[in-house]
This record gives sequence, structure tokens and C-alpha cells, in this order.
Amino acid sequence: MSRERAIKLSSAAQKELADIFAKKEIKELKDPRFQGLISITDVEVKDNYQHFHFFLSVYQDECKPGILEVLKNAKYRIKGELSKRLRLRVIPTVTFEIDESIKRGDRILQILEEIKND
Repeated sequence: MSRERAIKLSSAAQKELADIFAKKEIKELKDPRFQGLISITDVEVKDNYQHFHFFLSVYQDECKPGILEVLKNAKYRIKGELSKRLRLRVIPTVTFEIDESIKRGDRILQILEEIKND
């Protein structure tokens, strides 16, 4: 698997998934649980371009379980839409994970600020 190809595919998949989320063209994404500020922080392309692992940042903590449930229900439609948009020969499997790195980074900055002020 070419690293450059994986990076290009990862970037394209991130852009297309963001567009799918924004337009809510997939029926399951119209679920009221799929709300709040959601951003795609990273995409890992694995297994010879046959698996996409999406990392999502969700602003409101209380929305996270509902969002993951909606994405689980919409997984097959999302992977079909991504395959079509990215013109892939093989329909990839997709997984979603909440990315807590931004929250951890904010907490570290908060601690550093507290130390600085003491």
C-alpha cells in the first residue's frame, strides 16, 4: 500500500464523510440523536484500502452515545456512499470512534495554566 495513496484517500474520505454529515443525505443521519458539533479529526486507511477507521470529535459529551448509535445504524449506507463518491472498486468497511485527544489536550493546557498561575 503506497503511503501517498493512503494519505490522499484518507483526506478524500474525510472530506466526503464531512459532506455526507453536512447534507444528511442518508436517512439515518436525520435521526434527532445525530446532533451537535461533530468533526472528523482523522481517518486511518487500512488493509489495502479496504477499511476506513474514522475518528470523530463531538463537542457535547451527552450527544456521543446517540451519535455512535446512529452511525452504527447508518454504517452500510455510509460505506456505500463513500465507495461511490471515492470511486473505489471494493466497498470498504468503516468504523467510527470518538476521539478524546482534543479534550485531553484542553485538560493539559488547563493544568499548565493552573501551574503557571500558582
